[in-house]
Amino acid sequence: MKYIMVVICLIALVPVAIAGEAEWRTFTSTTGGFSVLMPGIPTFTATTDHTVVGAVIENLYTLNLSGASYSVEYSDLPGVATFFDSDDSLYDDAKEGLLKRTGGKMISYIGIEQVGIKGKEVECDIPAAGKLPLSKLKARFLLKDKRLYVLSITIPNGEKDDPLFSRYLDSFRLLK
Repeated sequence: MKYIMVVICLIALVPVAIAGEAEWRTFTSTTGGFSVLMPGIPTFTATTDHTVVGAVIENLYTLNLSGASYSVEYSDLPGVATFFDSDDSLYDDAKEGLLKRTGGKMISYIGIEQVGIKGKEVECDIPAAGKLPLSKLKARFLLKDKRLYVLSITIPNGEKDDPLFSRYLDSFRLLK
């Protein structure tokens, strides 16, 4: 009898596991030229940032789900920015902006390669605020020609090796 109950419970859990897996779908932005796995459909916003090298439109897709936050931002940089600044300098500027915007405390900042692009990855802690717990954030910066991509994921009470980080960040692809 115990054996039959165990089998029934396992069979009942299979649809739950499949449903959780099915929530992750490939999100594609043809205008952004990328695809990425997300556990839902993100919302889009565009803002203009006036910089010393000209206006930069920041195109942002965000999804907040179960306390986690997923985002992909892309910006087409003015030619003067990519002509005078090195990729590393552009990545450093993007990292500093992210840390300032989130109030994050940097843990690591390393070179990476993804989709054939040498980029950077930053990991930081976001301090607890009000009812929000301490969170862990990982972001990747990738520059393809004059387009800067910034992927980030924030997980409340996240552990450094939470599999959500790699599942999301590693799924990013450029469209042909």
